[in-house]
Amino acid sequence: MDTLSYKTISANKATVNKEWVLVDADGQNLGRLASKVAKLLRG
Repeated sequence: MDTLSYKTISANKATVNKEWVLVDADGQNLGRLASKVAKLLRG
């Protein structure tokens, strides 16, 4: 019988990719901009 194995992967210094992202908010609708930024934060 096949079983699924679930593992929780924790982030550490070796696996985290830190980068800066500049978001141009000029002329953007606040709701659409917020959803784009949230998507960037989630990855």
